[in-house]
Amino acid sequence: MKKLLVGFAAIALLAGCAESETIQESASTKKAIGFDEAYIGKSTRAVPVTGTSFTEGATMGVFATKETTTDVMTNQKVELTGGSWTYSPVQLYEANKEYKFDAYAPYADGVTDIDALFADYTVSTTLAEQKDLMYATEVTSTWDGTNPVNDIQFAFKHALSQVKFSACTYADYSGYYTLTVKSIKLAGVINKGSLNRGTDAWTLSTEPTDKVDYTIANDIVLSTSMQTITTAENDVLMLIPQTAAADLTVTITIDVQFANGHTDATVTAGEKEIKATITTANATWERNKVYNYQLNLNLDEILNLKPIVFGAPTIEDWAAEEEKPAEQEK
Repeated sequence: MKKLLVGFAAIALLAGCAESETIQESASTKKAIGFDEAYIGKSTRAVPVTGTSFTEGATMGVFATKETTTDVMTNQKVELTGGSWTYSPVQLYEANKEYKFDAYAPYADGVTDIDALFADYTVSTTLAEQKDLMYATEVTSTWDGTNPVNDIQFAFKHALSQVKFSACTYADYSGYYTLTVKSIKLAGVINKGSLNRGTDAWTLSTEPTDKVDYTIANDIVLSTSMQTITTAENDVLMLIPQTAAADLTVTITIDVQFANGHTDATVTAGEKEIKATITTANATWERNKVYNYQLNLNLDEILNLKPIVFGAPTIEDWAAEEEKPAEQEK
């Protein structure tokens, strides 16, 4: 993770609701298409998916064709349930036919074309709607009609970048003030683009309307220790990889309150806005990487405080040494 200062088990066949005649007939001529444990390419850190494997309840959308022309699955929802990837209704292989499988995660309703999904993707400005979008390498499979066939195992990659923020105070103000971060707004981010899944490269929209602001709302009390403002559950920004054409503006809203009975007639308590800049040199985000922008807040400047400080003291130098004769006793 970059720190930047602002700096199976075989699938359960789900055949219980199928007619027994169909199961008996297909057993000798066809074989069920199953999915093995999907895994995620190594990442610095993944949100909301952690590590290199999926957890219970994870989903993926699968597309499959037979002999390149016949659609077998179109946005089939496959879910990790009880340790196995299951779906319904189960599809069957035909012997000596080539099948190609493609997938994305997490599953979403209404996706009719996986290429179109990645060719025109928009990251929502509503954090709760953002996804850890992933895509898999295509898998080809054929059943010879006799021997066992391996379940389909996808290898997923993260399509987006993670951007988050950390903050601390420049000095210990806890005896006088309580500082709470209320929100952080990141302005001027492109939120629409197309991903070439073969090269892993994004092409960004050039429309001015596709430059948007993202706001993270939170309530975290600051101290001199750097702490993450965002949380994996709702505040990590999942953004399209890009290099900012110009400096990005960060607006931090903090709430300042007096603490421990302290009062100051020159300070007005309440919310205050602070501006910071992410320079173009630090505003390049790559796929599958995490960027943590660290804010060191100086309350003296924010509140226009004039602290009493001590400079280096001076010392009166000793007077020049005087040489005096000493009388020897006789």
